[in-house]
Amino acid sequence: MAATAGAIADAQRIGELHDRVGRLCGRVNALEGELVGVLAELFALGAHEGVGWRSAGQYVAWLTGTGRARAGALVATAQTLADFPHTTTRLRAGDITLDQTAAVVRNAPPWADAVMAECAVVMTPSQLNKTARIHQAADTAPVSPPADAPSAPVIHESLQFNGHDAGGYVGRLRLADDRGAQFE
Repeated sequence: MAATAGAIADAQRIGELHDRVGRLCGRVNALEGELVGVLAELFALGAHEGVGWRSAGQYVAWLTGTGRARAGALVATAQTLADFPHTTTRLRAGDITLDQTAAVVRNAPPWADAVMAECAVVMTPSQLNKTARIHQAADTAPVSPPADAPSAPVIHESLQFNGHDAGGYVGRLRLADDRGAQFE
């Protein structure tokens, strides 16, 4: 009987701690949303264009004391506030994380913002990346194929690399289904 009472007490304590973690994360998320707003104002004023800054990512990493990946997420979100109002509102409300927000703003087309903001509440950043890519693919797909088009879509394979604000390179790869599965 004592062992059962102890297990129940432990389960209750774990539940209380889970609730506390959730509340703390919500506060952190809201603060990061506020930080993104301030960074957007700094970018609008050109503060990141000063002598010695190679990129906005380097500037933000220095200013916030964060690593390149975190600075990149902050930059991507701050630079797309106007394009993703639903998603960034969720961040400022503390409902989603900066990582979830960055997954949306980096990969989804702006027209998918409202849907992606709803998805972000229940999906991990990895799941959001995949979902956003589906929306991105829909953005580039033809609206109505010509009458003589083959039944299977023709994939024009491509590879593109660009320098990233946080340093390094970001690439986009488009492969046909069979080659894409092979690559994955």
